Amino acid sequence: MMKTILYMSAALAALAAGSAQAQQATNNFQRDRNTAVTDRYQPGYEPLGVKAGVWKLNPTVTVSLGGNDNIYYVPSNKEGSAIITVSPNIVGRTTWSRHELGFNAGVDSNVYLSQSDENNTGYNVGANGRLDITSRAMLSGNIRHLTTYEPRSAYQSDVEAAEPVRIDSDAAELQLTLIGNRLRFIGTVSTRNDDFKDVARRAGLPGSPIISQRYRDLTTSGATARFDYAVSPAISVFLTAVANNRRYDTATINDSDGTVIALGTSFDISSLARGELQLGTVTQEYKDPTIGKQDSGYVNARVQYFPTPLTTLTGTLNRDFVDYPGSGGTTRTALNTTVGLSVDHELLRNLIVSAGVRGQKYEFDGIDRNDTGKTVMLGARYLMNRRISIETKYSYVTYESEGTQAFRDYNANVIMTSLIFAY
Repeated sequence: MMKTILYMSAALAALAAGSAQAQQATNNFQRDRNTAVTDRYQPGYEPLGVKAGVWKLNPTVTVSLGGNDNIYYVPSNKEGSAIITVSPNIVGRTTWSRHELGFNAGVDSNVYLSQSDENNTGYNVGANGRLDITSRAMLSGNIRHLTTYEPRSAYQSDVEAAEPVRIDSDAAELQLTLIGNRLRFIGTVSTRNDDFKDVARRAGLPGSPIISQRYRDLTTSGATARFDYAVSPAISVFLTAVANNRRYDTATINDSDGTVIALGTSFDISSLARGELQLGTVTQEYKDPTIGKQDSGYVNARVQYFPTPLTTLTGTLNRDFVDYPGSGGTTRTALNTTVGLSVDHELLRNLIVSAGVRGQKYEFDGIDRNDTGKTVMLGARYLMNRRISIETKYSYVTYESEGTQAFRDYNANVIMTSLIFAY
């Protein structure tokens, strides 16, 4: 399938390149007619950044204080803690009229005042660039490194771990975009390596004092070909084909190859709505013959509705296969469906209130288990001036797991208030 997509990419690229000769000033694929409430800065409140030669730098520092009444996400004997988070970050990009270079770097340091074993510090660093071959042909790419920690609420987290599992990830992506009058081609190749670090077992529990995570280490590579046709400047339809290879470093029985074939539409209609919807099929074929070939209907959608310029409704729906590799040399997978709905309202020019709900469902194959989760969110952001804002977020999380190999049920209340400094 990977070779098929590469051949399709070459053919579609040639077609789009031919159409690109008829260049026009307008781009029928721009989707900037509407601006979501959370994306819009009011005059006098937008960060100006720092100019340094050809660079524009946007540094921020976020300091948060809050709490979680169930930091281990367990059904009973809950333990809570106050949490302090400090997150400095900087984003830079060139101000050239053509081409672009950029970078980003940031740190997330989390301190649990009652449970110091949960303390963790992650960081990210990356670089990106865009080469404007012509006004209608662009080559872009990025590389990045992430050090993160697996959330205790994750469907595959181990309750016996004494601390969150550290994950080191390295990724790279290269993308070619060709834009004609009514035709557009986007071809992407990517790779990502995830390295899971071993973690200590909680004191007093039977078994080895170290829980090995090496069976989860994997490299994921992918290729995507997408061909768009603009029906009008506001609406386009497209065909997309995606292939992925998942290769585990040691637990090779969990290796798999997957494809997505979908038809979609992208739109931005006057002041009414904008979004993108894909429908098709998703397949993941596993090396383990007991799992074999998994297939399902595929959906990937994000639609924003603007009842007024001050209110934005956002709906999302996604479905895909995710891995749940077993440490005993057995393969397990799940069909994950995620649906979300949120509303953001500009109560004042410098005050935005938000609410939302998100649901998840995991249908497992390889074990007798099915999970459902729900998160309800409330929030508000107050912009004091260009450089200082205050943000409060509250979430209520519930999770239920059923079957003879069920995970665990839990619920948790999390609230965080952040002071954000931006230059």
